[in-house]
Amino acid sequence: MLLYLLNISAAWLLSLIIFDLFLRRETFHKYNRFYLLFTLLIGVFLPLWAWQSSSTVYKTPLGETVQQAAAIKATILKASTASHSSFSSENYLWVIYFAGVLICLTSLIIEIAGLSRLYSKGQRSSEGRWTIIETGKEHAPFSIFNYLFVCSKEQYDREQWSIICRHEEQHWKSFHFIDLCILQLSRIAFWFHPLVYVYHKRLLLIHEYQADAIATSRPAEYGQFLIEQALLQPAPSLSHSFNRSPIKNRIIMLTHRTSSLRHSAKILLLPLLFVFLVCCTKTMNMTNEKPVKNGNIVTYKGNTIELSSITYDTFYVEDPVTNEKQLKIVRQEPTPKALNSKKIFTEYETDMHPQFAAPYKDLREYLLKNMRNDLSALNNGYYKIHLNNVVTDENGKLVYFEYSGITRGRTAEEMGAINKTIEDTTQTNPVIKSGNMILRKTPNSEAEIDKSIQNTLDQKIYSLLQSVPNYTAPTKDGKKVPTLMREISFWNYFKVQDHQLQVFNLSEKEYAPLY
Repeated sequence: MLLYLLNISAAWLLSLIIFDLFLRRETFHKYNRFYLLFTLLIGVFLPLWAWQSSSTVYKTPLGETVQQAAAIKATILKASTASHSSFSSENYLWVIYFAGVLICLTSLIIEIAGLSRLYSKGQRSSEGRWTIIETGKEHAPFSIFNYLFVCSKEQYDREQWSIICRHEEQHWKSFHFIDLCILQLSRIAFWFHPLVYVYHKRLLLIHEYQADAIATSRPAEYGQFLIEQALLQPAPSLSHSFNRSPIKNRIIMLTHRTSSLRHSAKILLLPLLFVFLVCCTKTMNMTNEKPVKNGNIVTYKGNTIELSSITYDTFYVEDPVTNEKQLKIVRQEPTPKALNSKKIFTEYETDMHPQFAAPYKDLREYLLKNMRNDLSALNNGYYKIHLNNVVTDENGKLVYFEYSGITRGRTAEEMGAINKTIEDTTQTNPVIKSGNMILRKTPNSEAEIDKSIQNTLDQKIYSLLQSVPNYTAPTKDGKKVPTLMREISFWNYFKVQDHQLQVFNLSEKEYAPLY
């Protein structure tokens, strides 16, 4: 979120600087209006676009059975540990943000209610396309759609009334109300951002310049009338007000002329603006940097990770035919134990479990939700993301992970057909059960994903991991510490059914769509 706000701020700031330097004092108002609207909206949406500078993805081989056993143990431990909920600083910021949105919405509703009261209590009449509402209150003339609000028609002579009607008609013909709606939505969504209000001020001034174009034949009389109306109370922000914007600027613009050389600047500015805006996109640095391992020391992106020694674990596998249990010994791969000479604690050793950045519950949900479209395009089946040994530093930033791809497990129907074939040829075939998935330790226990699709998914996962939001930094004895994340539980398969992504719901004991 912070990167997005920095990019959007940079895009808006650069666009406004260019506008103020080259366009603000010129008379090509249609172009200026388009420029301001375009850069305002592109500043919101362009930073969401990500481009990659390389295609190299580092993947580390992990032991399938070892990873399952470790994840199952971690899940059991997590379920038996009392969870500590915390209200992180990110949560406070979200509360403040939505409080600001609520205040802005309330202000807008109050303004709309005030306009409704003026309409209901005013004296209404029709004149051409206009519905005239005489409010009896001292305020400058203003219009909304084809409704024109004035204190009283009698306070204006025929020439002044003609000026008001033609001025407001220019607003109506130019569809300026659409701009006002966009500005209102921007001010609600980005109420905290000062540049939104700068855009609002600049665009309203352009609106008045366009409407003032009716006075090119008699600028002196029109300017005098503007000065008289400037003393009256301004209109609501949802409307077009006759006395809005700096009157001095509008009078100067009535007689200003732009040279042909200045017009050529419009074309020259577009490539420059494009370069600036692209620089504000969300760039994913898919560098060729890989972890460098020397013994049990791994160096990666400026950090030094010390790994534990290799250990061995045991578990029993039951023969489905004879029901005999066989003891299996597996190699437990090394896990990170120190980051830059500081001990890495598991999340269960810390005083409080680290909380993932809102609105995601954990890293698993962050990846699945951001890859919903990519994963939903896969064929029907059960899939697994092999992600392990995720390490965050003392500030909650992800600094190390081991990723070894996505695999597809056989469905129950596929495994039934395979089992029958195997059982016809042999009487013994050990199996391991995981949830409602049956994994046979045979070369055919998993179906391969097309390599091009696999590469695309790898790129997406790696990109997401490079820009993953920070956790709240866990503490140990009051001090922030590096942490080894164990709650990912990617041993629990996700399911794709008819291009719908589903995850296993522990409470319901079944797969359900991911929302």
